[in-house]
Amino acid sequence: MKTLHLYILCALSVALALTSCDKQDDNGDLGGMWQLTEWKSLSDGSIVADKNDALFYSVQLDLMKFSLNNDISTYHLARFSHRNDSLYIGDAYARPYDTKVGYEELQKYGVPLSGAFAIDHLSQKNLILRTDEAILRFRKY
Repeated sequence: MKTLHLYILCALSVALALTSCDKQDDNGDLGGMWQLTEWKSLSDGSIVADKNDALFYSVQLDLMKFSLNNDISTYHLARFSHRNDSLYIGDAYARPYDTKVGYEELQKYGVPLSGAFAIDHLSQKNLILRTDEAILRFRKY
């Protein structure tokens, strides 16, 4: 009987350990790392940035990381929400000091002052975001 109780206790411990740390990333095709391939201005059709500028967006859980050259020491991190064909950037912070910043700080990554994007296209390999000022094209990295 004592062995049965020990067995049940061990089985419950293993089951709890396997489920307690499991966070579900339900971002679908949006999840992962995206490299900007083209940032085109809608006002004059000029190219603001391309793949050589090495702008990256990384999406995991409810966080989005904005970085240049995929730098792991200096980047911006923000909460986001994805609803239907829209993407909304929330509070953003600058690394390495976790200083809260406004959207004007994120403009160098193509984020508009409203913090909102329309999603024109999203697949496993490609993402196209639109703002009132620009179209941003990405490839899955």
